[in-house]
Amino acid sequence: MYVSARKTAGVVWVALLVVGLTFGLARSAAASSFEFGGDNRIKVQSGGFIDPYYTPVTSSSSPGDSVSNYRVGIERLNLFKALGVTSVKVGQTYSGFDYTFGSDLDFWLTDGKVNLNSPARNQEPSSYEFAGRIHLTSITFANNWEINLTGYLSDITIAPAVTSAVLNDLAQADRVNLSLTLAWGSKTSGQYGSFVNVLNSKDKSSWASLSGSLSGSSLSTVPEPSTALLLASSLGVGAWLRRRRRTPSV
Repeated sequence: MYVSARKTAGVVWVALLVVGLTFGLARSAAASSFEFGGDNRIKVQSGGFIDPYYTPVTSSSSPGDSVSNYRVGIERLNLFKALGVTSVKVGQTYSGFDYTFGSDLDFWLTDGKVNLNSPARNQEPSSYEFAGRIHLTSITFANNWEINLTGYLSDITIAPAVTSAVLNDLAQADRVNLSLTLAWGSKTSGQYGSFVNVLNSKDKSSWASLSGSLSGSSLSTVPEPSTALLLASSLGVGAWLRRRRRTPSV
């Protein structure tokens, strides 16, 4: 079957335009993030509580960024209250909820002096370099000695003097995701059998190592050079077709 050159060019133009719009206008910018953690930086407590201590930033998406000078503080969290239960079991996963622990900011970064041997909730700074409100959306009691928490931060505030590009990017992100993992530490009370047993108890506690991350992303409406070239090509083909249609045939 014969297909005219004009029709073929029209099909190519539409395909180029669709591809250009798809990859140009809905392309995500690179996400900024940082990681924090350390051995015995959190305590698992009876009654469903976890009690974090100040934790150093260990790495970031921009090596050398000043975020590495900060320490992370987190308010005490009551997992039972978040889940609406009085006990949990190893292997359980809870998801599909969005729980906040109050109206106060309960995640913060500071570069000031803190007592690493005291819970962060006992020495919350009067001002923050970066802070937010924790929302938990998933909790997994993965095994005897691992608990995973995921969620995000809202109500983010950042001090005007903060020079960290990572923190400034996160403060402007559409969403800032939080991930925390509690695992076996060098002072974990192994005789209790599991972190879950400690949480379910009336009077036990155990140290744990803590690792966590904060990451964010936002949409960019400015296409990359290769995408811009693709868009320009598709528009150029369209202009050529319009000229062909206006030119009378001989």
